[in-house]
Amino acid sequence: VGIRLNPEEGNRIVSDHLSDIIFCSDKDAMECAAKEGLSDRAFLSGDIMYDTFLSVEKKAEMLSEDNKESIVLMTWHRQENTCSKERMDSILEFLKRLENKIVCPLHPRTVKMLKEYDLWDKAQSIRNLNIIDPVGYIEMVELMGRARLILTDSGGLSKESSFAGAKCLFMWNGLVWPDLIRCDWIHRFDPEDRKSVEEAAVFAQKAVKVPRNERPMFYGDGHAAAKMADILADKGMLR
Repeated sequence: VGIRLNPEEGNRIVSDHLSDIIFCSDKDAMECAAKEGLSDRAFLSGDIMYDTFLSVEKKAEMLSEDNKESIVLMTWHRQENTCSKERMDSILEFLKRLENKIVCPLHPRTVKMLKEYDLWDKAQSIRNLNIIDPVGYIEMVELMGRARLILTDSGGLSKESSFAGAKCLFMWNGLVWPDLIRCDWIHRFDPEDRKSVEEAAVFAQKAVKVPRNERPMFYGDGHAAAKMADILADKGMLR
């Protein structure tokens, strides 16, 4: 996707070139920094998002002690997926094909657009779709812990799916987390393309919870913050 169509990537490029230190979450990010001539300021630290996930995982597990039901976790907010009635309707049609209970903390803009396109009643009528209000991070980690599959258009959540052991269907054709795409952890699909939908349905049907020792480990060991602090101290930037 071109930078002009992805403002997040444009901001990333500007920020990296203005920075004295760039902390890279994975080897792909290091290679990207090298291609942009930034090797001298790039350091492989691991991802602080993984530190955060691990820090709240035990608290999150306590929330689900009385509810171990396997779910499909869904989030849906991207402008590309809320910009037309046809697009939103195609996503709803796909949800009808999923067998598990779908728990969807729904973004306010998505609710607004479903109502504007007269699709709100249809969304609520889908038998296994449970729309809930947005939740906090600990509650989100609890839902990830129960998920056998994550259906999302969120870049962050698609990465966190690997932390939680739930494979990811990504509802957008943007290039996210190349390592996870290459190992078929993240499967991108277009809800408006019939062939793509059929492939996504097969991926969803096969998805099972992946044991911790079999999950991909591209984003460090959970000690990214400590590595960052050590690098900053070594550079004289931390007192």
